[in-house]
Amino acid sequence: MKKIIKGILIVLLVLVILAAAVFVYIWFFAKKPPLNDQNFITDPAGISYLAVEVDGVTHAVVTDDEGNRYAAKILEDGSIGPTVTNVNELVQHEALPTNYTGDPVNESTDASEFTGKADVVTEPEPSSAPVESTTKPPKPTAEVKPVYRVERYQKLFESGQYLIEFTTSDESLGTEPITAAVKNGNLLMIAQYQGYNLKVLYRAADDTTYIIIDSIKKFLKMPEGLMGDEFNMTDLTSGFSAKADDSVQIQTSQVTIGEKTLNCETVTSKDGSVTSYYFDGDTLVRMDTRNEDGTVDSTYISKLTSDVPDSTFDIPSNYAYLPIPLEALIH
Repeated sequence: MKKIIKGILIVLLVLVILAAAVFVYIWFFAKKPPLNDQNFITDPAGISYLAVEVDGVTHAVVTDDEGNRYAAKILEDGSIGPTVTNVNELVQHEALPTNYTGDPVNESTDASEFTGKADVVTEPEPSSAPVESTTKPPKPTAEVKPVYRVERYQKLFESGQYLIEFTTSDESLGTEPITAAVKNGNLLMIAQYQGYNLKVLYRAADDTTYIIIDSIKKFLKMPEGLMGDEFNMTDLTSGFSAKADDSVQIQTSQVTIGEKTLNCETVTSKDGSVTSYYFDGDTLVRMDTRNEDGTVDSTYISKLTSDVPDSTFDIPSNYAYLPIPLEALIH
């Protein structure tokens, strides 16, 4: 993950500098290209629906227990009303948006409180199943599966719908927070690097990455293949995954960082990778990933939420497109 972020920031910095330097010499008010995007609707509860037009009116696509697709009315308050007609032939199931169905997550912390060395305080004994106290022989008890804090976040990260704001222990990435938001295959990354505000948007519908320059209200397309296969935007947030169910083991402990006492769950996965997750109470505040060379990469989380509106991935309508031939400029 660190390599991907660093590569993206460096490439973005070069492109933003080039774009800012030359945009006044070319088509300044260029016509915005069509964004081949799926239209999504978000109801007041934060649930996303695919939009579909029936008889000139926009409806939301809902499904029944068998997966059949129906067009439903959109009520004045934005909620979804009764169904109108079956749209199985018009809408493929694969086109429907995905929604996070776990417990809502909406957490903010002061990440600077968790950046020091983690000193182990104690390792709790593993929990055991209770045995009924009686004069009769005890009844066999089913094995009680431990419940780990990390499992809540595993569900969130694997859902592909979340926004995370974080800093890292890598000084080359700077000290300003990096934000990554994902939903329905779309990804938005916002960062500050060497004094520049950088924003990159990957839109799954047209498989295109855009550079957004807020300071001049312009956007441009990232040249295809510029960063190579190793910088796959869809893999950017894979480093946040918490594979508790597939792990060889999870070790629990308590640690202190500064004046804070934290719960720690260290996950050793089948591939041998080791990640420690630190919790202030039940809130995830830090992740340490151990590299093969023995070094540790730390991620300090200042914000994490499952509430990601579809508009997060919109390019503002008043932003003009810059048709800069970046492929020629960078070669």
